[in-house]
This record gives sequence, C-alpha cells and structure tokens, in this order.
Amino acid sequence: MIKSYQINVIGRVQGVGFRWYTKQAADKHHIVGWVKNELDGSVTIAAQGDAENMAVFLHDIATGPGFYSQVDGVTKKLIATFNANNFAIR
Repeated sequence: MIKSYQINVIGRVQGVGFRWYTKQAADKHHIVGWVKNELDGSVTIAAQGDAENMAVFLHDIATGPGFYSQVDGVTKKLIATFNANNFAIR
C-alpha cells in the first residue's frame, strides 16, 4: 500500500547536511518526493512510498544524520498521492 506524507522536522536541521541525508535515505528506501528548508529553520518533506519502506525512512529521518544535527520533533500528515519519479532537494 502506497503512503504519502507531508513531514515537518524541527531542531538543528539546516546547515548540517540534513536535506542531503534525507535524499540518501529516500533513495535507499525507494521513496519519491522532495525536501526543502523553511524560513523558520525547519525542514519540510513530501514523501511517498510503500508502507514498509516508509516506516524505515521515517525512522531514519527521526534519527537524523549524526553529530551536527539534532532532530527535536517530527510531525507527519497523510496527503494525496502525487506524481514523482525521484526524490529531489529543493
């Protein structure tokens, strides 16, 4: 079953390679969509993939890329499916 989410990540997630890390995790878990920085310092992700892959992807996002980043919170909401062939950094 395909799941599509809008995900908001707060914490120290800008200037620490978080978008690149998100793209790597998405590619690894066959997730399509995009990631972008927001003016408030958060990161927004639109992600779509099968439920099992999405669960692992969400775990990776909540963990973050490591030493310099810090994920303080992740919120997600179901959204309508969308057309995408890859995962992009915006």
